Amino acid sequence: LVILITGTRDEPFFMVQNIIEKNDKYLEFYKTDNVIVLTPTVVGNEKISARTIDLLYRTDATINVINKSLFIDSHATIEEIKMMINILKPKYIIPVIGEYRHQYSLKNIAIDLNYSPEYVLIMENGDVFNINKNSSYLSKGDITTGEILIDGTPIDFSYDFVIRDRTLLAEDGALVIVAYVNPQTKQIVGPVDIITKGFVYVKGSEAILNGIRSIFYSASAKHLDKKYINWIEYKKDIRDTIGKYIFQETRRKPILIPDIISLENVPKNEEKN
Repeated sequence: LVILITGTRDEPFFMVQNIIEKNDKYLEFYKTDNVIVLTPTVVGNEKISARTIDLLYRTDATINVINKSLFIDSHATIEEIKMMINILKPKYIIPVIGEYRHQYSLKNIAIDLNYSPEYVLIMENGDVFNINKNSSYLSKGDITTGEILIDGTPIDFSYDFVIRDRTLLAEDGALVIVAYVNPQTKQIVGPVDIITKGFVYVKGSEAILNGIRSIFYSASAKHLDKKYINWIEYKKDIRDTIGKYIFQETRRKPILIPDIISLENVPKNEEKN
């Protein structure tokens, strides 16, 4: 039985590591297996390549690593790049692959082909090259870029919102206010609990937490005085008023979650007295 594990750049190494760590649903390495590594090490993936091969040897399978000198280089030669430029005859040349030194080398190749330097652009992440009918210009700093650390698990919902929330959690933390309200008597039942994560050290911030409780009670009063409680407006008002207070006191904007629970929806044995 022959099993081919393929992919681009780092993908084959990641998949092999997944099998070694027994995270693959169908595959596993055995001592009787004969593994042939045909993926050459290229610039940028030396570390993961070396680690993967080291892990392969720990499986006690027979490992054969094919020498990279036997493979054709995956990068174009200077003459091949010149031929491509002469065929396409682009007005602008913008290198986008490789390290800065590789892009700089491509710029020199284009200049050797009589391109003016202003028509060969080396751009940084976040730069924007604007082209219109009569002119073109390069703008910097229009787009925020940088490394984003995620868990790698596929998600089906809006990616931008997830990253935004994680950024807020990392910078300012989170604060949850838990309160029970009896909609019949229009009263807050039991104490108001405040849970903080990454926002303030609870024991050293009693004044701020007491201020949050005080604002919660005063903001709640106007909603509990009405004939019917609009829970959506109630929570929004709590979030806005407490959020303003926290920013005034700390200059921070934690994720604020008011968890106001109607006792009508709580089983009898869970009610707070």
